[in-house]
Amino acid sequence: MTDLTYKEHRAVDDAHGVITAVQTTVSTVADGTQLPALVEHHQSHTALSCAGLTLAGDGHYGTADNYLFCAAENLRPHLAQASPHLEERGKLPLSQFTYEAGTDRYRCPQGHYLKLHQHKPEALAKVYLIEDPAFCLACPLRPQCTSAKAGRSLQRHVHEGVNS
Repeated sequence: MTDLTYKEHRAVDDAHGVITAVQTTVSTVADGTQLPALVEHHQSHTALSCAGLTLAGDGHYGTADNYLFCAAENLRPHLAQASPHLEERGKLPLSQFTYEAGTDRYRCPQGHYLKLHQHKPEALAKVYLIEDPAFCLACPLRPQCTSAKAGRSLQRHVHEGVNS
């Protein structure tokens, strides 16, 4: 059975309790991708500049792209940091992996390397994959790390601060 589902995104002038922009999308559209359009619609509906204002949103909006957008538009972001909720799913978070900038790779807690697999310039992201999936298959941390047949992967925004 197929369900028809959608999402509704809105901008609210909290000081006046007025909804100033609404965007409706299919349910598969990521919430965070809607922020620039909501800001644009807010400005066109109110004829007010958003420069210098504080913009608040939940973790779905707290993406690196949205922080960069806010900086470019002179908005003060108050956004919960977006995350893949790895810890809530019982998986090792990115903080458990060590980034080695000189070789542009990560080292897992068991000492194996995740090498750069793909650069996604349109998403300003890099994807890293375990160098040999057999390492993950035999790893004692596998249940806490990954269930993927190809082993663990990581994604990092190119402007993201990394641990060393």
